[in-house]
Amino acid sequence: MKKITIYRYILLVWFNFFGQYIIANNYSKSQIGDTDINTLFTDREIYFVNDNIFFSFYLNSSKQTEYDENTIVYIELINLNQNIAVIQKMYQTDKGLINGKLEIPEKISTGLYLVKAYTNSTVKETEQFHSKYITIYNISDSHNLLVGKDNDVEFFPEGDALLLSKINKIIIKIPSKYKTESKFFVQKNESTVEHQLSENNIIHFEDFFEPLTEYKLVIKNAYDSVVIPFPSASEKGLITKIRYENQDIKYSVETNDKDNFKKYKLFILDENKTIIDNSELILNNFTFQQLFKNKIFNNGFNYFVLTDSDNNIIKINATYIKKNSSEKINIDINNSHIKSGDSVSVNLSANNIAEETELSIAVVQKNALRNFHNFEKSFYFQDKDILSDFFEKNSEMLSNEMENILIMYDKFIAETFKINLLKTGSNKSDFKLVHSGISLKGNLIDKSNGEGVKNTKVYLSVLSHNPQMHVTETDSAGEFSFNVNDVYDLVDIYLTCDASETIDYQINVRSPFKPTEQNNNRIEKYILKLDEANLKELYTNSQVENYFSNYTEEGKPFEHKKNPFNINDHIETEYVKDYVGIKNILELFVELIPSCKIRKENDKFIFQVYNNGNLLAGKPLVLVDNVPIFDNEKIINADISKLRKIEVINQVYILGKEQFNGVIMFSTSTNNFWGIEFSGNEIFVKYQAITSNYDTDYCGYKTKTKIPDYRTTLFWSPKLTLNKTGTFKFKTSERAGTYIIKAEGYTSAGKYISGTKEFIIE
Repeated sequence: MKKITIYRYILLVWFNFFGQYIIANNYSKSQIGDTDINTLFTDREIYFVNDNIFFSFYLNSSKQTEYDENTIVYIELINLNQNIAVIQKMYQTDKGLINGKLEIPEKISTGLYLVKAYTNSTVKETEQFHSKYITIYNISDSHNLLVGKDNDVEFFPEGDALLLSKINKIIIKIPSKYKTESKFFVQKNESTVEHQLSENNIIHFEDFFEPLTEYKLVIKNAYDSVVIPFPSASEKGLITKIRYENQDIKYSVETNDKDNFKKYKLFILDENKTIIDNSELILNNFTFQQLFKNKIFNNGFNYFVLTDSDNNIIKINATYIKKNSSEKINIDINNSHIKSGDSVSVNLSANNIAEETELSIAVVQKNALRNFHNFEKSFYFQDKDILSDFFEKNSEMLSNEMENILIMYDKFIAETFKINLLKTGSNKSDFKLVHSGISLKGNLIDKSNGEGVKNTKVYLSVLSHNPQMHVTETDSAGEFSFNVNDVYDLVDIYLTCDASETIDYQINVRSPFKPTEQNNNRIEKYILKLDEANLKELYTNSQVENYFSNYTEEGKPFEHKKNPFNINDHIETEYVKDYVGIKNILELFVELIPSCKIRKENDKFIFQVYNNGNLLAGKPLVLVDNVPIFDNEKIINADISKLRKIEVINQVYILGKEQFNGVIMFSTSTNNFWGIEFSGNEIFVKYQAITSNYDTDYCGYKTKTKIPDYRTTLFWSPKLTLNKTGTFKFKTSERAGTYIIKAEGYTSAGKYISGTKEFIIE
């Protein structure tokens, strides 16, 4: 077990930015269609290298024929600092649910990471990703920590402009370094007024901006003061505003330009960029106002897009309509103060939920979670999914607070919003979900000219888990595709082809995962003040559990077939070790394999397969350790002492659309395919296949053992059934402190239900 030096602790605390921003709500959802709810849960938000990330993902739909037990879901762990995927896995849904664990690699850097889930229906829709932000610490990576970008005061004028002779509203984001023992003032010419910092770490300022008036923000503490000028106000310009009036939305446009008699267009779009309303408007007395009834908006984000008559975007404003009502889960335990090593029974109830619901349950140490109100809420404006989560969970938020946060979000979307406003109606892409197994796609290229090699057989061999053999033919562009079933986790795959020997070809395999795109959301690395005591405690928990624990249960193991061909009859098998004195392959076939003969044709050896004495016309498929070999000379000259057995299928065998006149399989005792030298154009691929669901509840507790119990996650269940009531048990650890029981899930009707319970281990 690695030891932590005092020096490293001092260094980590001195760099009090050691953590990165944590999103405390344990889910992120978006919609595909009108009623689909997709939710990603994890057990906690703070991890160390070698820890396990337990997760569950719900894929629910009103279209039951689309989402079935065979739907493929892609799960990735993305390093947001480097924009690379460090883990990529595929899962097959079980009644709309997947659950698993991601083992955090040892050699990754400290930083902010994203757990991302999607189906292939959302591969081209980046806004449809379902994501969860987590922080991963690597104690040995203290030299590579990045300084957070939370260093500057930022100004967010409403409507992205300040106008002279108009009432302007401006949101000022205050970075963490100014929060402690600082006072904030707005200086207007010679007068100064103090302003309180809101719990969102912002200052809301509103005033009539007069000509020849200077505004400055003054930040004072016991040691010094900082003076920051406001942005300049313009003599001519245009601003747009959003106001909540009960359930309705008031949209207004104002200008201080007396010569502005232009016609404008107003488009209202939902979060899928579908136009739901559009109209023309003219400013009357430099102003336009209209109240839009709540019923016209779709759930989630809606966007007011103001354009000129040529559809050039001028201003964009966002508003938010809550997607789903929620219900509370009541969590009851016998005592809120519990001794270490005790068994705890937990009772759950949700009286207003009629249908049976599956919940994700986690019991974790409180300092491994972070509540939204402990952090910079101004971070939210940069990410649609995070902001959506925040609005959904904070149902009691005042309308003016939501307006202030959306003003900051408006500045972000103004930089990144891309849409063709001339397109009407739904712009969703047509798609078909991937079902049952994996699809491996690629192309065959002629290296001399870079063009695709058409109408050529490509062979695929699965070399691990469940050995398989597949063959297909390239299309007119040199493209090929395989459907591979009953393979799991990371598998070894070999691809080759029987292209002409005169062609120097290259086989390319495409990843089934969406390429990791550069992060354009300006996600900042906000300071997490994780003090030395908390850091040491969580790290010790992680080290003790990883050092002593051998918990490897992955649910019910899969049973894999051993023979790559689904046939039992007409197979002739001979084990070479049973015969002594046979000197070479030619002699072996003469003496032991009556259904197969070797002869020379044009100075080349060829194999021929016979069925009941009748020759099967044409070439058989020849394999060495499940890899196709087209040069028989290499087999004839191979070392017979390393050959274990020969199997011959002495009948016509159909593989996909291809027909082979028998199959000859050589199995050796080598790990290098009998030492046969390949041409160099074949490829071996580590390919991510389906990962089995983690169907077992995790508790990590070892009975009858002296191993110290310092678990951070005491219990995890990805699918505990709640039928109005539910129950489960867990064992407390030896680590005293405050812990949280949290339960979250969605009903089949799309209603979010959740509950938390705090207790103390003494």
